[in-house]
Parts: sequence; C-alpha cells; structure tokens
Amino acid sequence: MRLSASEALVVVLFLLGCGSNGGTRDGVGAPLSDGIIAIGGAGEDVAYCAHRVADGGFVVGGSTYSFGVGSKDIIIVRLTPWGALQWAYTYGGGEIDNLQSCLELSGGGFVAAGYTSSFGVGYSDAWVLRLNGDGSIRWSKTFGGSGVDYAKAIRALGDGGFIVAGYTGSFGSGADDIWLLRLDADGNVSWQKTYGSNSIENTYAIEEVPAGGFIVAGQTNAPDGSHRGIILLRLDADGNIRWQRVIKGAASLGAYCVKPLGDGGFIVSGYHSDLTNTAFLVIRTDAAGAILWQYAYGGGGGADDRSYAVNVTTDGGFVVSGTTTSFGGLFGSALWLLRLDPNGQVRWQYAYGGDYGTWGSAFTLDIDTSNGSNLGNGTGGGLVAGGAIKINDSTDKDMLLAPVPGDGNIAGLAGETDAVVSPIHAESITAITTVTTTHGITTDAAVTPRRCTPRVDVLRQ
Repeated sequence: MRLSASEALVVVLFLLGCGSNGGTRDGVGAPLSDGIIAIGGAGEDVAYCAHRVADGGFVVGGSTYSFGVGSKDIIIVRLTPWGALQWAYTYGGGEIDNLQSCLELSGGGFVAAGYTSSFGVGYSDAWVLRLNGDGSIRWSKTFGGSGVDYAKAIRALGDGGFIVAGYTGSFGSGADDIWLLRLDADGNVSWQKTYGSNSIENTYAIEEVPAGGFIVAGQTNAPDGSHRGIILLRLDADGNIRWQRVIKGAASLGAYCVKPLGDGGFIVSGYHSDLTNTAFLVIRTDAAGAILWQYAYGGGGGADDRSYAVNVTTDGGFVVSGTTTSFGGLFGSALWLLRLDPNGQVRWQYAYGGDYGTWGSAFTLDIDTSNGSNLGNGTGGGLVAGGAIKINDSTDKDMLLAPVPGDGNIAGLAGETDAVVSPIHAESITAITTVTTTHGITTDAAVTPRRCTPRVDVLRQ
C-alpha cells in the first residue's frame, strides 16, 4: 500500500549544533532511534554508507553536487546521537570523485573507498582515504592504470589492514574484470588480483569469512549485455580461488551484497529482472555455493524493485533493503525493507516516505546494536539504512539516514506492503575465470578536506 496524503510529512529543521527530536534538544533525552533524516544542499547528494558509531552518533558518507570544489565530491557527515550536525567535510578535486563504501574502525577513525577522476594516473582510479575521528586525513591513496578503475567496497581486517573490491578496465582479461586489493594499515599494497573472462565481470560486495579468506559477489555478462548472471568467488586469504560459481537463469540476475552465515553458507541479495518486472532477489547457498533456496520479492506491474543490502539477524533470519517502485510514494520510488525468516519467508515489510517523499532508496543497511540487543524473534535492536530521498518535485535528492526500530515501523512514515514472493529457478554452476596478478600504480592523493554545513532535516508525520 501507499501512505495516504493525510500521512504527508512535515520537516523539522535541525540547525547547526542543535535540533529537535520529539521535543528534546541535542544532548537531552533519548538518542534518535527512529525517523527519516535528509542531509544535503542545493544540488544532488546521495549516501552510500551509514552507520551508528561507538559514541551513539552516526556517520554518513556519499557523493555531493552541493558542496566541494569539483563537479562531484566525496562527502562525510558526522551526526550526534540526537541527529544534530557535528561536522561535515568534502574530499575531492576539480573532476568527479565518488564514495562507495565507508566504515568506522575499532581503533578509532574511519576508512572510505570510492573512485576519483581528480587524482591518480588513469581516467578514473580507485581511491581509499584513511580518516581520523575528526575527519582529518591520515592517508589518501589512489590505485589504478590507464583505464577506468573503481573501488566499490572496503572491509577492515584483523591485522589492521583492508581488503578492497571493485572492478578494472585497466587490467585483466575482459572489458571489465573484478579487482581486489589487499592493503596494509598504511595503505600499501600487499597483493592485487583480477578475476575475469572474455565476458564483463564486476563486483559491489566482499566480506571476510570467519573460516578464513573472503567471499565476493558480483555480476557477469556477455560483452553485448545479452546474458547476465551472478558470480560468487570463494577465496583464501591470499586471493586464490577455493571455488567459483555462476548463478544463471531465464531472467537477468545481479548481486549487490553478500554475507557469510553461521553454518558456513552465504546469503546474497540483488535483483531478478525478466521481460516485465525487476524484483528483489535473495538467494541462500551452502558453504560450496550450491543454492538452498531462492526467491524474488516484488509488486509486479512493470515495477523496478532492487535490493542493495542484506544483513543477518540473531535468530538466523535476514533484513533486506533497497528501492521499490511497486510501493513508492505518489511520484516515484521509496525505501523498502523486508524482514525474512531463515527460510526466506516474509515476517514484515514496509515502504517508507509516502506521498511526501517523491523518491527514496536504501543503498546500505546495518544492524544497530547500540542498545545492547539485536534483531531476533522479538522487536529488540534496530537498523540503520542509508541512501537517498527526494522531498518533492522542486528539490534534488538528499542523503538519506533512516534509524529504524526492530519491528520496522517508523510511526507515521512506514506503510505496510504486500509483496508477491515467487520462487525462482536459477542454477548454480562452476565458473571459469582467469586470475591475474596486477601491478596497478599507487599514488598519494594530496586532497584538502573542506568543511561544509549541509542542512539536516528530520521528516515527521
């Protein structure tokens, strides 16, 4: 269902350093635990990462056309636990710079990954920034060759280093190949490898596996784009292949997120696109990549519903987020969350924003354990989603931060939906990719953080 016009939202403006949260002031009352927050300026701003951090506040990272010195810059925003602006900086040069992934580090500070056309040696290079807790730069490095190279995901490792996943047009065997870089704590390359074929391969997701090594999920398709499927790579700690699978069916399939499970298997989310509809796709595999179950979730009717993130709950179930046009606002799409049991059946489902949010999407999703609990059989714990929201037809997109309670229901902003759950019949077969050790060029990117003051609006009924 859509939220009715009577459920239209009003906007409460948070001024710099102070704000309102149900009558509270910043630093007074309970920290923000539910709501939809729009962060931005006069241009288009989109969040690709959003996390609750150690002090109870939030960090939101993405790209901005509103601030900075280039046509598009990286932006990192730090909010207090009550949703007020603590600091915000842009990072970039005169060209296009974009953030794709960020996280808080256990030792303090942050790491961010994306790509840059302002620095480096190619048309576009992968870019990793190590930041201190106040947003200042500890180190900033680009990686690439003469072509187009992207970093799409970064994860911190136990030794203080990082694993970076993306894709490259500079190296490998195809037009685009999956590209992994293992970095030490100072951003020096320990190893870098491509994984590809004569088709086009890319990835948006990598995770460290508790048993050791990594799992990578991405997409593979023919050079003419005629046949698209999911590629899964199970790697050891040095990037060598333990196994590789392609999941293909009658429809086009793509993966944007993968997470390891306690039984050794994996959960994958993305999209299932046939001739009439695009739907959320969730696939559960065993430890060898064989499919245990697979479902599409959508509204039909020519919809475009895509899942960009999945996370695992303490009861063995899942929460899936993304964008929906099946259950969007009056003029477009909406942020959509599904809570699934361990077998992929829906426990609850909500779209957020309603008629007042003309466009919305969640590109990132974290389980929030700040209250000491987690999502299980009850409603304890919560979620933090990040993405983009367009408030009305006269404004550009803003960065979206959405703290969501454990039952999914943000009062006044959540509308229950009635997705159709359809089993699909893709098959998982052994893939054949070529692994190549690459020698991309590393450069120090001398960038100056630039303070900015985006508006922070809390949307309420």
